[in-house]
Amino acid sequence: MPARIAGICGLAAFVTVNIGWIVGGFAQPAAYSVANDDISDLGAVTADSSWIYNRIGANLTGLLVVALALGFWRALSPGGELNPGSDPRLHRGRGVRIR
Repeated sequence: MPARIAGICGLAAFVTVNIGWIVGGFAQPAAYSVANDDISDLGAVTADSSWIYNRIGANLTGLLVVALALGFWRALSPGGELNPGSDPRLHRGRGVRIR
């Protein structure tokens, strides 16, 4: 993964998580409040249009973070000898559950 593409993925991850949060919040009925409810309520089975947060805010963001981590890994290990388990960004992106 070239460093420039990894950097773009990192910036896009910031955008996609916010789009998933904002658009997912507007898709919920008036009972949902950003100030009072958890962000995980947007992706709950009982939420209206939960796919917005699940697909954009969680899954796509996780894939972009993995791409960012792979770019960091490649940039920081010229010989390719760096252990991928040492990069916490990779574990953050892998932790996102894809449905």
